[in-house]
Amino acid sequence: MKIIFTDNYRVQCIKCSKEHTVKQSQSFCTHCGHGFPLELQYTGHAGTFQLPGFMQNLSPLTESALIPLPRCSEKYNAQIYAKCEQELPTGSFKHRGSKTEVLTAIELGYSEIACASTGNMGVSLASICAKKRFPLTLFVPQATPQSKLAAAKKFGARIKYVDGTFSQCEREVSEYVRRTGAFLAGDYYLRAEGAKLVAGEIVSQLGHKVPDMIVVPCGVGTNAGAIMKGFDELVDARIVDKIPQLCVVQSDRCCPIIDSLELGVKMTASQTNTLCSATAVADPFDYVKVKKYIDRTEGIWTKVSDESVVLASKDLAEYESIDCELSGAMPVAALDKIQDKIANKTIVLVITGAGYKDIYIQEEALMKILSK
Repeated sequence: MKIIFTDNYRVQCIKCSKEHTVKQSQSFCTHCGHGFPLELQYTGHAGTFQLPGFMQNLSPLTESALIPLPRCSEKYNAQIYAKCEQELPTGSFKHRGSKTEVLTAIELGYSEIACASTGNMGVSLASICAKKRFPLTLFVPQATPQSKLAAAKKFGARIKYVDGTFSQCEREVSEYVRRTGAFLAGDYYLRAEGAKLVAGEIVSQLGHKVPDMIVVPCGVGTNAGAIMKGFDELVDARIVDKIPQLCVVQSDRCCPIIDSLELGVKMTASQTNTLCSATAVADPFDYVKVKKYIDRTEGIWTKVSDESVVLASKDLAEYESIDCELSGAMPVAALDKIQDKIANKTIVLVITGAGYKDIYIQEEALMKILSK
């Protein structure tokens, strides 16, 4: 889908609407503080996707396949598709946003990128930074699967291990950026500009139709918010006339977004002890963006167990020939929970990462389940 680069945009806080420049903040509002994210909004209608003018040197993004899932479709009496983001370079959906962030850092004259990551984002940034010969420092939880970090190390990223959760990494990298002047990459508004483009791919791959529902695994919540922002912008451009219903999926062992939706106030998780490591985030600072689209689309949410996700990942590989990491299999595991809401509808499951990223964890977990 065509992209127009424009200077008709503003970066503003989702709470107080204070406007910022990219140099002033790549993450949170300078007035409201940590936890109040910024959003990039366009002030004109262009009839297609828009990106900020400083991204005009963005190279074409690799598209991922949209694959029909015949077995799931028959089982749940719906038209079910997998958006296979694990096909992207470095094996996850993070590649889209990493390209827009690295490009922004280069165009605006930064000399280093720093980022907190549970693995996937770090690898995608490392691969692009290696190509550009651009320094990258990653802050990662000590418990991050080594299979995810091996590639980041190979690409030349500097790794700083943090004895704590992703949220602790996020706080430490923010302090590092304040000290060093590095560009802060992460689940923020510049990444969302890359991630939103998946909406255009889905519409094109469905023959210029919008699915009835999109099912997204959530950690911070950035990807779900970005995808829905993409559909929103397609409505503004008059390419489509509606946005899909949003379904949020989280592990029942780490589900602060769902807890927040149910209680009506933002919550943090007391622990992140789930096998679905890519979504193991205690403080989901993009919760407000997720809630916005849950409210607008009368969206739904569901929690899934680690065991159900392990089995869903195995079934997806065995019956649909799609190999994904455990977090990527969460939408498949969710189908049993939402089956009464999807009959006769077109459903897109966002498969976020490749199976090799936690293959040994999956194998060990599956053996334990089968031995019961």
